[in-house]
Amino acid sequence: MMKKILVYGMTGNIGGIENYIMYQYRQFDESQIHIDFISAYRDVKIAFYDEIISRGSRIFDLSSPHKWEDFLINHSGEYDIIIFNNTNPLELYMLSLVKEKGGFKKIIIHSHNAGLDQLGIMKKHNQALLLKRQEEFRSIGAELWACSRLAGEWMFGKNAEFTVIKNGISTEQFRFSESVRNEVRRELGFSDKDFVIGNIAKFGIQKNHKFLIEIFDRVSRIVPEAKLVLVGQNVPSICMLKQLTALRAARRGILKRISFLGLRKDTDRLYQAMDAFVLPSLYEGLPVVGVEAQCSGLPCLFSDTITSEVRLLDSTEYFPIRPCAAAGLWARALREISMNKIDRDEAFLKVRMKGFDIKDETRRVQQMLLEK
Repeated sequence: MMKKILVYGMTGNIGGIENYIMYQYRQFDESQIHIDFISAYRDVKIAFYDEIISRGSRIFDLSSPHKWEDFLINHSGEYDIIIFNNTNPLELYMLSLVKEKGGFKKIIIHSHNAGLDQLGIMKKHNQALLLKRQEEFRSIGAELWACSRLAGEWMFGKNAEFTVIKNGISTEQFRFSESVRNEVRRELGFSDKDFVIGNIAKFGIQKNHKFLIEIFDRVSRIVPEAKLVLVGQNVPSICMLKQLTALRAARRGILKRISFLGLRKDTDRLYQAMDAFVLPSLYEGLPVVGVEAQCSGLPCLFSDTITSEVRLLDSTEYFPIRPCAAAGLWARALREISMNKIDRDEAFLKVRMKGFDIKDETRRVQQMLLEK
């Protein structure tokens, strides 16, 4: 019998979770699984909206407790499974209501993160709320999934039992291509001599762009050909704009080396044009962009707060993000990369062998969803 599944977690941003959900959505056997989606943010059109509708799925606006209650009453027992793809467990205020009124045979909580943006007194307050949420996960009998051990232990507790689901990608799609590289570099105005450093992430506290700009400032002094490409949906924060203004005053011409490409759907092509990928996040679950970048053969520098489970190539390195002097370590590592040509052709095979191909992982997830 066909399983009907309701999926929570899509936002208006095309980010790691959205791509993960869509990768699997496109691969599931439509004769066995039907997916509908929840939009949890008021007046926000979720990513891939048009594609989802064209595939015959529905999108329900459940942006308030009242809407959740009405939906669960009107659709009670209609869906076999509900999956909460989540980065912030504090948002999951509706779990008890879902258990009581939804009629679901299975409730799955899938952790995609390993921390929260927390400051001062809110950190202690949020930690207490997280402990309460962990108790709620147990009380409703939720099945627990996580993108990494780190993400599972943070969201569910160190002693919790959970299943790690790898953030798979289409390895063939991100396979390195010299011709695509040359084409995209021409489109972006880069010369053969330019050393292009890339980052793909929304502009938020978690992604630590302030530190990334510090790294690039140092790199630009020792690698004259260095360029920085930033890909993401949100506009730079006021703090980041002030930082860039100060840099412009200190070092004329540095802003001409930084390209803001905005939200892009062709990130598979953009990786080809880069020479290194840098992700100095404060925390991550298991970053899909890290898998994609390595699949394209890029040397990657990650912050040491990111799980080692995402280290798929020998060329991938981890560095500290504190103290501020750490930026020099990153800069020197990037200079070293700029001086050595790396063979990128076989990287996609290595990533596939590590179990991060979406086709393999989707088959596993589909089997889990079809189990009674």
